Amino acid sequence: VPWGSPAFEAGIDEGDVITAMDGKAFTSLAAALKDRKPGDVLAVEFRRPSGQVVKGAVTLRPDPALEAVAVESAGGTLTAAQGAFREAWLGSKAR
Repeated sequence: VPWGSPAFEAGIDEGDVITAMDGKAFTSLAAALKDRKPGDVLAVEFRRPSGQVVKGAVTLRPDPALEAVAVESAGGTLTAAQGAFREAWLGSKAR
C-alpha cells in the first residue's frame, strides 16, 4: 500500500483484504468505483492477516498518473504542424 495513498490513510496495510465498501460485499475495485468521483468518501471494512476486522473510510482522490492520448483518438484533427512534431519526436531514428 503506497505511503500517503487514500488506502494508506484509511489504515489499510499490506496483506489486508477489503471485504466491504459502503456496506456492500466487495467483489471488484472497478465495480466499487464505477460511479464514484474524487472527493467521495467510502466506508470500508477490511480483514487483517490476523483475522481482525477493521473499519475505516477512504476519501477518493484523482489519479495522479498522466496519459498521452493521440489527438485523433480524442476526436480532434491533427494539424500539419502537430504531425511534423509527432514524427520528429516519435519517428524512427534509424539511418
